[in-house]
Amino acid sequence: MVVLRLPAESLGKAKIVRPALGTGTDWAKDNAFPLKGIVRLRADERLHVKLNYYGATHLEALRICKPFLRRLECGHLEVDDKGAAIIGEFTELAELDISGTDVTDKGVQQLANLRKLEEVNLSFLDVSRAGLKAFTNMPSLTRLTMNGARLGDDSAEEISKMKKLRVLWPIHALVTDKFIERIAGLKDMEEIYIQRNDITDSGVKKLLVFKKLRRVNLSDTKVTVQGLLALKQLPHLEAVLFRINGLSAKDRQLLGTLKGVALEDGTRAKDYDADLFAPVH
Repeated sequence: MVVLRLPAESLGKAKIVRPALGTGTDWAKDNAFPLKGIVRLRADERLHVKLNYYGATHLEALRICKPFLRRLECGHLEVDDKGAAIIGEFTELAELDISGTDVTDKGVQQLANLRKLEEVNLSFLDVSRAGLKAFTNMPSLTRLTMNGARLGDDSAEEISKMKKLRVLWPIHALVTDKFIERIAGLKDMEEIYIQRNDITDSGVKKLLVFKKLRRVNLSDTKVTVQGLLALKQLPHLEAVLFRINGLSAKDRQLLGTLKGVALEDGTRAKDYDADLFAPVH
């Protein structure tokens, strides 16, 4: 048993998890508890931590948890490049959310040593391709979220080097059909959420190189119903998210020919924040 002595004031909420061998997921041991005071862990247990304001501004207090931190959430809190430098020390991290913080390219570059990282959320950050380079040599990175980061098509050069990516969220990231073409080498891609970008029917055809694709969101793009029908060629497609409300009966009938594919309204509040739904065209 390991005893961690933390500040008396809570740093946030935590869950204790034990890695489940062979399944690729974690088993949650108990409900969330305030991360403060004395915390006891077994050697094979890890922590999922969601910081509060105090925790985000006292990241140094988390150093004692370094060997046990598996997931860290500090989205939309006051974390800057100095805080990112501390996070860069948590080399056991598998999941990290720094969305909507004050972290810039300088801070993101200090995360390059997180070699066990599997998922990262960079949404709404003021970062460029220079920042993305920090993640190009991470052998386990499978999920990249960069909603609203507005990185544009040039970001594809770095993303294309993340060979293990399976899930990509470039919502409202100022990308076009060229972006899809430039990441064509990511053969393990299973989900891509590319709504609110200038994607056309030509871009849909470029998606056909992702033979493992199971789920795609093309809401609020320039894609037409006719363009969506090209997705019939994807052998493992399970779900397409698109603006269904307002479609004609004929268009609905055409979309019904996507056999075995769940057609979902891509603007449902359960999937995304309502303020992301406004059309951009």
